[in-house]
Amino acid sequence: MAKQEKRNSYGDGYGGYGNYGGGDYGYEVGQSHRSLSDYLILLRERIWYIVIIFLVVATGTTLYTFRKTKIYTSGAMVEILRTDPKPMARMAGDLDNNQIRTAEDLNTEINFLNSGKLIEAVNKRLTGAERQAFMEPYQDTITFSGPLTPLEVLGRNREIKPARMSLNVYISYSHPSAAIAADVANMFAEEYVAYSLNRGLERTIKAVEDLRREAETKKQKVDELEAELAQYRRENNAVSIEQSENVALSELQSITARLNAAEAEYSSVEAQWELVQQYREEGRPLWDLDFISARPLVQDLLARRANALINLSTLAKRYREKHPVMIEAAQNLNQVNAELMRAVETATASIEANYQRARKNLVSAEKALDKSNEKMLDLAEIRTGYNSILRDFEVAQMNYQQLISQLAAREAETSWKTAQAEIVDRAPIPMNPSSPNIPLNLALGVVGGLGLGVGFALGLAFLDNRVKSAYDVEEMVGIPLLGIVPKIDRRLSSADRARAVATNLDSKVTESFRTIHSSISLSDEGKLAQVIAVTSTLPAEGKSFIATNLALTFAGQGQRTLIVDCDMRLPNVAKSFGIKPKSGMYDFFFGDKTLDDVIIKEVTPNCDILPTERAPDNPTQVLNSVEFEQLLIQLRHRYHKIVIDSPPVGAVSDTLCLLPLIDGVVFVLKFNDVKKKAAKSAVKHLNESETPVFGAVMNAISAKMSNYYYSHYYDYSYHDYYYTKGPGERQTLSEKTGASAPTPSGQAPIGDPEEQGEKQSERV
Repeated sequence: MAKQEKRNSYGDGYGGYGNYGGGDYGYEVGQSHRSLSDYLILLRERIWYIVIIFLVVATGTTLYTFRKTKIYTSGAMVEILRTDPKPMARMAGDLDNNQIRTAEDLNTEINFLNSGKLIEAVNKRLTGAERQAFMEPYQDTITFSGPLTPLEVLGRNREIKPARMSLNVYISYSHPSAAIAADVANMFAEEYVAYSLNRGLERTIKAVEDLRREAETKKQKVDELEAELAQYRRENNAVSIEQSENVALSELQSITARLNAAEAEYSSVEAQWELVQQYREEGRPLWDLDFISARPLVQDLLARRANALINLSTLAKRYREKHPVMIEAAQNLNQVNAELMRAVETATASIEANYQRARKNLVSAEKALDKSNEKMLDLAEIRTGYNSILRDFEVAQMNYQQLISQLAAREAETSWKTAQAEIVDRAPIPMNPSSPNIPLNLALGVVGGLGLGVGFALGLAFLDNRVKSAYDVEEMVGIPLLGIVPKIDRRLSSADRARAVATNLDSKVTESFRTIHSSISLSDEGKLAQVIAVTSTLPAEGKSFIATNLALTFAGQGQRTLIVDCDMRLPNVAKSFGIKPKSGMYDFFFGDKTLDDVIIKEVTPNCDILPTERAPDNPTQVLNSVEFEQLLIQLRHRYHKIVIDSPPVGAVSDTLCLLPLIDGVVFVLKFNDVKKKAAKSAVKHLNESETPVFGAVMNAISAKMSNYYYSHYYDYSYHDYYYTKGPGERQTLSEKTGASAPTPSGQAPIGDPEEQGEKQSERV
């Protein structure tokens, strides 16, 4: 229960780690969303993706804008007159029919302007070189239905805009050629005015000429189809197709009747022949069949045979078998049976002959039917071709007759008409293109490039599953962030890296460990913690580097510190200091060495090392042993702080064996290396014990990434502000206060066995 209360106290004390050291780094434990500054950080890290995509999109838009074909738009203004100004309209009594009095009347005119009829009229006016110049920009344009036609081009690029609260209509047209745009817009206006003439003389004459030319074309088409029809008859030897079809049909009917009779006869005879064969196979007398016994000769012989059998049976009652009378009667019966068998064989042969003849007749009838059907198919094919030409001929002839009728009607029109619309402003040749809109396109390119770049960068950020920010540590992994450690120069030796804090090779690294030390000491439980384990999710995250330098930081504060290498599978602490130990924990547990024999003293001031010189066969058994527990009790009596370099949690379970024996855990995360899921799983295993997890240390972060993600953590403007011994030389606080500095507040004095034993008993 006491342990649980301490655990809750730890949690309360670390709940505000988002605000430690007086610097709010943007996240609090339990926060469930990112702030705007976090998204800006994500974008700043991936700024080159944004820049490249922006440049690609903006450049592409710019090239498209300046290489796109320029489109010119020109328009004509047409006024729709409210009444028909012609004087003869009043005389004809049709004034009301030509008035524009309501919105429906105006909409009717607008609908005609938008109709395909006006497009067709303009299309007819585009001929020769003018049509070629009109379609030249669209020669390479292909749609789903094929190449663009003039009608499609005219319909797509025409625009009708009625002016509000007036009877004026603006007709515009767009084309790569300014002159053609103006000409086509004027053509639309002129064609509408020509339409408004309705029954005007000029339009009547023009329509008559058009109809006459079209009628001549249709007449030529009719003559060609008529000649083609006659030629088709000659080639297929079918002067009268109807007569040939009637003869073939009659022949087909006759053959069909013949086939039906042959099939009926064959079915009957086949049944008789199959019965004969069946009776023969079964050994039954054939005269039992009705169609054989019904024959007169067979009937007579069957009667004689019956009489002979009766006579033989009667005589057998009076005479013996060898009596002359009996012999004569038996001979008579045998003679009748022989005649009966010959009569049956004759009947059977007759049935077989009938069967063969019926089958032959059936085959002959089927062949005749097939031949007749082929003939009918040939005639049907001829008829199809003939009907196709005949239909074309009839349609062409009907079109020709219609054109003749229309021509006669137009020629009969003699009414005087005037236009009900007039062109107010003709379409001028535009000087400047209407498309592309350079300012708009460039603005869209800039906005679109930025949008795509930002979207791509955010997508990469959300797909990135590695731990790299305070948000990832606190929200995803679920523990507070104690601090960050910059990446140290790889060219340095392992001994230099292990002593980075003691030698102050990098002031930023030294200050980062001081910050971690302060972060741990913010809570009572962290301040009182004597045995601290440093672990990580996976190997190669720098936990040994963090453990050694954190121990040196404690030592630098005047506290006697011991580094214990409990990563017995891959011991690295002594090696990192450049020391090759002759003895260590292996000899302590399995040999005859004492504790003083295996501890390497004063590696740096106030800092000793308890190495592991070789890997035991079963490290887990060692860490779970009573001897190891007693070892930690002895060490607690000797040192203020004991920093344990423990194995990675995600690789082996050795660290879990240490948890009941220690006071807290520092969890190391290598920047942009470990997956969030793996780190979260490792922390979950640590949290299952009651040992506090002080927080995480983000290791090996570059200066650039530190500026991206953690610029709000530390202000390095004071990185040269330290105690100095002399010009250019720094002095540590331990050197200022001396090795005999007083015990830090809250730390039990070394050598107080009563309190140390009480604390260890509580933990065990």
